[in-house]
Amino acid sequence: MPLSKEEIEELYSREAKRYDSSIDAVRKIFGSRYLEHLATAVDELAAEPGETVVDLACGTGLNFERILERVGEGGRVIGVDLTAAMLEKAAERILRHDWKNVELVHADAAAFEFPPGIPRVISTAGITLIAEYDEVIARAARALAPGGRLVLYDFKIPEDWPEWRIQVQMRIRARFGQTRDLEERRPWESVARHFPVHRTRELYSGLAFLSVGEIPPPPQGRG
Repeated sequence: MPLSKEEIEELYSREAKRYDSSIDAVRKIFGSRYLEHLATAVDELAAEPGETVVDLACGTGLNFERILERVGEGGRVIGVDLTAAMLEKAAERILRHDWKNVELVHADAAAFEFPPGIPRVISTAGITLIAEYDEVIARAARALAPGGRLVLYDFKIPEDWPEWRIQVQMRIRARFGQTRDLEERRPWESVARHFPVHRTRELYSGLAFLSVGEIPPPPQGRG
C-alpha cells in the first residue's frame, strides 16, 4: 500500500539529515546514475536567464545549483516540499552558497498554487509519491506560460525485468518511500494527457523515466 502523506513526511523527516550522504552511498555501492539523471532533467528544462523555475518536491535542493547556473542572478527558484526537515537542509544549502534568489515553500504539492504564467516546472524523484499526481500535472499545464515546459524524472519498474531483480530494487527504494504499489502510478501518461507537446524516455535500463511536457509558443506572424 502506498505511504500516506503523514508517513511520507515522517520518513523524510527521519532521512533529512543523512539524505544527501545516503544518495551518495547508493551511487557508490550500486553504481547508481541518479545524480547524472538529475542533471539531465535540469538540462531538459532548458531554463533561460532571468526565468523562474518551480522545483516541486525539491527535498534538500539537489537541483538548485544547476538550475541557478541556467537562470542566473536575474532568475529565481521556488523550491516546494512537504517535509519541513528537508527544507531545513535545503535552507542550509542556500546559506552555504549565499544564494539570494531561492525561495522555499513548505506545502503539499497537491495544494500548491503554481504562479500563473510560470515558464518552467521540474520535479525529480517526487511525483510518484504524490497520490494526486495527475491533478498536479494538470494544474502545472494550466499555469505554464506559452513556450513553458514541465520536466518530470522519477522511478518506475521495468516491464521486462525478472521478479527477483525487481524485488532487489524495491528493497533499495523502500528507504525513500517507494513501494510496489506505485507501479500503478504512471505520471508520463498524465503528461501525455495534459500537454499538447510531450515526450517520454526510459533511463537506466527502464528503472526511471524522463517526461517533458511543453505548451507551444504562440504562432509567429508572417513578416
